[in-house]
Amino acid sequence: VWDGYYEIGTSLIDYGQWHQLSGDVTNASGTNPTALLYVEGVLETTLSVANINILSSSIFYVGADNENYYCHGDIDDVRLWNRALSISEIN
Repeated sequence: VWDGYYEIGTSLIDYGQWHQLSGDVTNASGTNPTALLYVEGVLETTLSVANINILSSSIFYVGADNENYYCHGDIDDVRLWNRALSISEIN
């Protein structure tokens, strides 16, 4: 998750293997938005993101950020939703 924050988990992501990573922001327009990171459908970590503005018209990055840090791997099947998915939908 980026808007001045990184969401970092502890799971080892093996090279040469496909993995499912999912992110969610709960209460995005409220006073205490929280970013959630799922790895293989299991909640990995959460982070309070008080300054996030996912409704803005700013650039949204997938696999990079605004400081030229890039993902060193393949990204496939990216989907964006206009609502939070339930854990059963993520799985």
